[in-house]
Amino acid sequence: MMQTYSFEQQFQPPTQMAPDSYLGKIISLLQGIARHEMTGVCMYTYFQLLISGINKPQISEVFEKSAAESLAHYSQAVQFMLLYGGRSYIPCSCDPIVYLNDPQTSISEAIRAAINHEKTAVESYRKLFSVTSGKETELTNWAQTQAQAELEDLLEFQQILGVV
Repeated sequence: MMQTYSFEQQFQPPTQMAPDSYLGKIISLLQGIARHEMTGVCMYTYFQLLISGINKPQISEVFEKSAAESLAHYSQAVQFMLLYGGRSYIPCSCDPIVYLNDPQTSISEAIRAAINHEKTAVESYRKLFSVTSGKETELTNWAQTQAQAELEDLLEFQQILGVV
C-alpha cells in the first residue's frame, strides 16, 4: 500500500529561516500569485459560460480547464504562503476585467485577455523562481513547474487565436 503525505509533510519550511526581508519578499510574491490565480478563476469561469452560450464547445472546454487549473494554483500558493508564515486571506479583485459585465465581449477579446493573463502569470512565477533559486528547493521547483504550465496555457490560447 502506497503511503500518502499531506502538503505540509511534503514541503517542510527551511530549518534556518532567511532574514525577514527575504521571507517578506517570498510571501509578497506568493500573495500576488494567489491573487492573480483567483482572478483567473473568476475570468475563465465567466468566459467559459459566455462562450458555451454561443456554442463553441472546444474553446469553452479550454476556459473550463484553465479555471480549474487556476484554482489549483491558487490553493498551492496559499499553502506555501502559510508554510512560510503568511496569512491565508488573499483579497481578490476582478477590477481589471471591466468587460465582465459587457455581454458584447467577443471570443477573440476573451482569448486576448487570457493571453495577457497567462503572460503575467509566467512572469510572476519566474520572479518567484529567481528569488528562491538556490535557497528554497521545493518552492523553486514549484515555481519552475508552474511557469512551464502557464507557458503551455499561453501557447494554447495563442494557437486558438492564431497568433502562433
